[in-house]
Amino acid sequence: MSGAMSRRAACGAIVGAAAGLAAGCAATEPSAPPPRPAPTPPPPSLPPARPPAAPIPRAPTPNSNPPKLVSRLKPVFDCTLWSDKPGGLLPGCERVYLTDRAWRRSDHETCAPYDPLRWERYLQSLPPGALLVIDEECLKDSPFVYGRETAMRELEQRLELHRVVRRVRPDVVNSDCCGPLPQANQPAYVWNDAGQLKKLRESNDLTMAAARPWLKALTVEVYFTPREGKPIRASYRDDVEAIIAGNAAEARRFTDGRPVYALVWLRSKGEAGRGWSRYFGDEVARFILDESVRLYDGVILWDRTFTEDGKDLGTKRFDPSDPAMAMMLRWLRERER
Repeated sequence: MSGAMSRRAACGAIVGAAAGLAAGCAATEPSAPPPRPAPTPPPPSLPPARPPAAPIPRAPTPNSNPPKLVSRLKPVFDCTLWSDKPGGLLPGCERVYLTDRAWRRSDHETCAPYDPLRWERYLQSLPPGALLVIDEECLKDSPFVYGRETAMRELEQRLELHRVVRRVRPDVVNSDCCGPLPQANQPAYVWNDAGQLKKLRESNDLTMAAARPWLKALTVEVYFTPREGKPIRASYRDDVEAIIAGNAAEARRFTDGRPVYALVWLRSKGEAGRGWSRYFGDEVARFILDESVRLYDGVILWDRTFTEDGKDLGTKRFDPSDPAMAMMLRWLRERER
């Protein structure tokens, strides 16, 4: 009898636990308990405890400073080879590091002996979290161009560079360009050539199986070589759209969460010793920039000057009156508004 009453008294002593009172007193009562007064309830001035209310969100005041729009935009990286750029970087751009000298000494020399200490010293010089694009065009490591046996042998030289990056500087975001990781292709998409597309995908399946574990990002070379006379499709803009969209979709097959960047050039790449370094005009150039930033996770702006027959003229002096430069600068400033 007293045990039942003590359990009832204990339940009543818990402040604000009405549900606990019923649950705690669910034990079976003795058969004939003598009547006793009910326990005194808690005073009304002590309401049951409640969890603290969530703070009410408040609208920003007129004096608050919301983040600039540029912070919500996809990144654009400056890789233009212009000297005397004000501030050393184009407005609104982030810095990217492009290297193509680990396996050669000059643009016109075959691959030089690999110097691992030199490569490690270069990597140690990069700032934390830098975006690195490895561009080793001298290696014959594209199955699409050189065949499987040659490509897989020379691919090891390219992958060695990435393996060292992962070991020496795991914070660096490394990617590859102007090579097979993944291979980009222009004629296959412009002409919608099923045979070329099949070969391209088979080559990428082969090389990316070996390379994917060592890459933190993918970079696709979105260059355009306009056909003389008239475009292949309805317009040069349609030709460009096929290249940008097709190569973006191909690269997405290998991302596994990695970002995919477009390396763009607003001048023609040329072929067969002609048609190099021609500016596309504002309409096509703007479309290249807009479409690339729409379909990729970011854009790398590249620029350099060549003669009509493809001779490299080296670094160009910063000149805002140059049509390609002026287009880039206008486009970048418009993004920040």
